[in-house]
Amino acid sequence: MYGSFINRISENYGQKDYADVQIGEGVTEYLYSDRRAYSVVEKMDKGVLRITEDTATRIDDKGMSDCQYYEYKTNWEEEGILLKKGRDGSWNMVVINQETGRFKKIKHSNFSIGSREKYHDFSF
Repeated sequence: MYGSFINRISENYGQKDYADVQIGEGVTEYLYSDRRAYSVVEKMDKGVLRITEDTATRIDDKGMSDCQYYEYKTNWEEEGILLKKGRDGSWNMVVINQETGRFKKIKHSNFSIGSREKYHDFSF
C-alpha cells in the first residue's frame, strides 16, 4: 500500500456508470496523500466525461491542520481533462488520437465521481 490509508479506501467508492453521472457533479482525484476537487462539465460521446479542476478556497482558520474546510467554485470554461471508465470499473484519464478519433488511456488514475473534496497533506 502507498500513501494515505483514507485515500486508498475512498478511491474505490463512487465508481458510477456513465448514465448515472450528472453535469455539475463533484469528482475527487486521489493522489499519494492529497486530494483534488473537480466538477463534471460535459458528457461527451462514447462514455467520456470532461472535468475541470475546481477553485477551492479554504474557509477555516486551522492553519497546517488535518481538519480542512473549503468552498468550491466550478471552472466551466477551462479545457479540463477527459475521463473514460476502464474495464476494471475505474475512471481513467484519456486523450483523443487525432488520426483515428479513438481514446487512449494516458495513465492509471484514481478518480471518484459523486463527491468533491480537496485536501493538502502538510507533512510532505
